[in-house]
Amino acid sequence: MRYRDAKFCAALAIACAGSVPAWAADPTFVGDWNVTFFLEPNRAVGATQCIVVTSVPGTVAGVPTSGTWSSPTFAGWHGQWIELGDHVRFFGVTGGGLSTEESGNVIEAALTGGVSFNHFFSSSGATSSAGSWVAERVTACRSGTAQLRSSDPSQ
Repeated sequence: MRYRDAKFCAALAIACAGSVPAWAADPTFVGDWNVTFFLEPNRAVGATQCIVVTSVPGTVAGVPTSGTWSSPTFAGWHGQWIELGDHVRFFGVTGGGLSTEESGNVIEAALTGGVSFNHFFSSSGATSSAGSWVAERVTACRSGTAQLRSSDPSQ
């Protein structure tokens, strides 16, 4: 390869590296999400709640991609989250003595899919609801947008 060709290839490589499209970046769970629940046993559509996910590196077991979250649409529902690769889990409690756990994958910047969720009473461990979920990124959560039909954010 001639010097001029090598110089051109190096310049081209540098230009390409500086122009990586935004979609090429790893998606992140940080942000505001509308979470819709699908309830077992027949996958009936449940409630949609909004959550605000904040990065606080090291919050969960020292993992750098972790933090806290809360819901302005379901009073008292809050907790922690962790992201490992494209897998994400968020878990917490409600003000009504319910423990919650959601597990899924960040699919793309604006979509996260949940393979499962489990909501159960903290005192007895009895299931309140279970199923799957999907979340769509929103610009911002709005307080009071959901109708509270029960003590469970999925119903």
